[in-house]
Amino acid sequence: MISKYAITLDDVARLEGVIDMFKLKGDADAYLEEIREEGRVEERVDLARKIAERLGMAEAVEISGLSEDQILNSP
Repeated sequence: MISKYAITLDDVARLEGVIDMFKLKGDADAYLEEIREEGRVEERVDLARKIAERLGMAEAVEISGLSEDQILNSP
């Protein structure tokens, strides 16, 4: 499938990155649901910070349900 959309090695690398982002988001959604149910805020913040590093702050806020301030300033 990648060969249909990729011509160069850079194209392949870019598409692999996109696929990894979707996988990370799916994994993060499931994990966040689990820790939301258990009220583990510290773990939500930690995961949101990791998401922000990989996908950007806007995605981290959307996925985690935390504010940018909470992600940046929580201990």
